[in-house]
Amino acid sequence: MGVGGGGLTVGESKPKAWSRSMEELHREDWPFMLGIESVPLRVWRSKDYLAVLYEQRADGNRRLTVNHLRKGRDGRWRDGITWDELQRVKDECLGPETWCVEVYPAESRLVNENNQRHLWVLDGPPDTRFPDHATVYDQDLMAAITALKDVLGRS
Repeated sequence: MGVGGGGLTVGESKPKAWSRSMEELHREDWPFMLGIESVPLRVWRSKDYLAVLYEQRADGNRRLTVNHLRKGRDGRWRDGITWDELQRVKDECLGPETWCVEVYPAESRLVNENNQRHLWVLDGPPDTRFPDHATVYDQDLMAAITALKDVLGRS
């Protein structure tokens, strides 16, 4: 099956015209994946991207792996997925309220062979501060006004 090249899916005689939106593929239409350390759970594609949801065999963590469908002159998947594109793919595949993180590992653990982006799926917001912007803005503004009044000696 030519997921990246010809765009044919099993049983088709001519290439499918893919849209910009991610479409989930039936298991029989999935591209070949080794799945040694991870088990593929779901697969999506659009005219530009392939996304695979994996579950790690060792710990059960899930990750969404995303890559361009076009390859560069070096034979690797094309690089350069923007933050906005990655967010849209995540939203269309996993839902807009799903929390994910992208990890930048220690250099000694770096694997960078295929120009793929990996989003690790969280059960909810991470244990760090992701506040409501309006609330933070109001609190920060009030703190700044109070500090300014203190500096100017006004109450």
